[in-house]
Amino acid sequence: MSENPELPNLPTDAAAKPSEPATPTDTTPTDTAHADTARTDAARTETPQRRRALAGARIVTGVVGVAVAAAAIAGAVMLPLPGIQTTPPVQTITPVSSEQQRVCAGPLLRLGTEMGQDASQPSSLGEPTVQAGGELASAPIGQSDAAGSGPTLLTAPAGTPAAEVSAAQSQSLADGDLGGFAASDCTEPSNDSWLVGGSNAVGRTSILILTNPSELSATVDLSLYGATGPVTAPGTTGLVVPAGSQRVLPLAGFMPAEETPVVRVQSRGGAIAATLQQTTVRGLEAGGVDVVGATTAPDDTVVIPGLVVSGLSALQQNIAREGFADLQNVLRVLVPGDEPATLQVGVMSDAGDPTGASFEVQLTPGTVADLPIDVQADGSYTLTIDSTVPVVAGMRVSTASDSAFDFAWHAAAPEITGDLQVSVADGAGAQLYLHNPTATAVDVELAALGGEGRVINVAPGASAVVPLSAAGSFGLGDTAGLRAAIGYASDGALASYPVRPPHAAEAPVTVYP
Repeated sequence: MSENPELPNLPTDAAAKPSEPATPTDTTPTDTAHADTARTDAARTETPQRRRALAGARIVTGVVGVAVAAAAIAGAVMLPLPGIQTTPPVQTITPVSSEQQRVCAGPLLRLGTEMGQDASQPSSLGEPTVQAGGELASAPIGQSDAAGSGPTLLTAPAGTPAAEVSAAQSQSLADGDLGGFAASDCTEPSNDSWLVGGSNAVGRTSILILTNPSELSATVDLSLYGATGPVTAPGTTGLVVPAGSQRVLPLAGFMPAEETPVVRVQSRGGAIAATLQQTTVRGLEAGGVDVVGATTAPDDTVVIPGLVVSGLSALQQNIAREGFADLQNVLRVLVPGDEPATLQVGVMSDAGDPTGASFEVQLTPGTVADLPIDVQADGSYTLTIDSTVPVVAGMRVSTASDSAFDFAWHAAAPEITGDLQVSVADGAGAQLYLHNPTATAVDVELAALGGEGRVINVAPGASAVVPLSAAGSFGLGDTAGLRAAIGYASDGALASYPVRPPHAAEAPVTVYP
């Protein structure tokens, strides 16, 4: 191979090294090689110590870092932090009471004519007298199954306390074979009511009256009970009572010949004011009339105050006659649940003394029992029931004179507390009965509206009887757990209705943003 004539001849060492700038140094290539070898050997000898040193340094550095972070966090926690406090703008709202409604059942009714024609058509007889307390607007409920006048709706304006509203009605009847005296309170509509009373025996007519004063149609279901148990009948469910109307239903259409009916009225939609009217005719002789209001809901304690027994000797002379057996005073009881009940029934005088008519009885669930109540002297009494399971009850009391017979169904009285108002409809022999079931004496304030008041002391376990000389409305204060009733008793006339507490007011509501 020939040489390149263009390249000069280079020294051998220069040709072996890469071309780079020359760096002045005193170290010869041999010295440099020895130095590199020494450094390599030193590195091999010091590697474990250096690794341990570096690891230790890293650990120390980490610990210090963690300690610093912990100190920073602790300092942040211990230092007071700026805070912001504010009170939420809450508002307490007391709902305004809606309109208060009371429904008076209206005139007494007859099925058919006096000659027995059109037996299924109800018609009104005369007009009741209504006594109302408070600023109440009165309006008739014109749509009724009964021919003639109908029930009355009393309305207090919105914002009127329920404790300042009351009303009652009364009516004396003398129309051929129908006669007697009836009084009842004008009640608040309800979606659930129990009616204990009436009879469908021969000569006895019971009429179920359903009044819907609301602007909503009501769908009503009836639960019927008799001496042999629950009664199933067509047409007892899904009954429609249109808004602002009254349905009048002969009870014999559902349970013919039943002598011991109990009716539960439940409604959906509009609330219903439910009453039961009974008339009694013995041959061609009037045997009395009454309007039965709702009794208390099932309870294991039942109190029926203001039972007036009058004309006892005349009753005893007639009770053995054919068709007069129902002059006997009876307690009607239903056990609506599934368990049998053991009842302790007590009858006491106004002074709280037992009468000897007290007893214990076991009752079968679902069946209605009429239990005779025997007292030995005219007077007023209170009946109490203590039961092992909840029951509903009412009591029929009869009276007799030389010229007339009458009876009254007494509903159980609910507990009343605080202040309330009661109206006393016109009628002879009106009295207020106050029973104190507690162990402490109660001083009740009684005052006619717009008049002066007085204090009535009711001893523990006893009753107070307050004669009322005229119809009117009265305020009751500090009633403290009493049970009360308005009763009427005169020659051949008898009636009663319980004093009911106003419905509970709406509680204040706290509103948060």
